Amino acid sequence: MLFRKQTTRKTIDFSESVFYTGGYGNIPLTDHQFANAEEVRNFRPFPQIKALALNNEFDSKLDLFYSRIGGVFISAEWRSAIQSSGAKILYFKNTKYTT
Repeated sequence: MLFRKQTTRKTIDFSESVFYTGGYGNIPLTDHQFANAEEVRNFRPFPQIKALALNNEFDSKLDLFYSRIGGVFISAEWRSAIQSSGAKILYFKNTKYTT
């Protein structure tokens, strides 16, 4: 298993990533896209990540990585292996990432 403690903003393709706000109470779920990290940082309320796009500076061989924007991500291969092993204590949020 290859792991990186944290990705940097320079590996994120912000223009291809999708963020969201709301989705609780009477607040409708709304998707947002941003051109760069500065736009995300200045947006209020701070959005959650729905689909994280990573550029060619990202090491696509990683099985597990932590992103300050979005938390912990695992590869599709590793997720499949975990699920097929019968592990029942793990919860997978449906956030996607692409490289």
